Amino acid sequence: MFEFFWPEIEDDVSARGASNLGATAAGLVGLFELGTGAYLFFWRHIPFSAIYLTIFASTAVFAILAWAIWRQFRVAALAAMALYLLSWVVDGLAHGWFSGIIIHVAITLFLISGVRGTFAARRYSNLNESTLLS
Repeated sequence: MFEFFWPEIEDDVSARGASNLGATAAGLVGLFELGTGAYLFFWRHIPFSAIYLTIFASTAVFAILAWAIWRQFRVAALAAMALYLLSWVVDGLAHGWFSGIIIHVAITLFLISGVRGTFAARRYSNLNESTLLS
């Protein structure tokens, strides 16, 4: 089961698969944010305020990062992981460190796989180019 969260990276195909886990995780974070906004508006009946702008901005940022990770941008994978870890720290300070710990750990592992995959994909792409040139 651990290989699901930490896939073996042996070639460019497995590197892309690992980076796609990171893209999926970033997309899920965006969806969770959007779901939080919908919950606050429709079920808690909190009037429109700055919190919604923050939620929509976060949703947009993670959607863009998910797309960029899917396209193998290493900086996007690092940014998504850093932003998510920062949000985890803020969430931990506000609600306690064990609130949602399982989902936080799972998404963090997926985002780490995204970082590993994007860096490995670049390495394998450089190896393939040097092989073609020789």
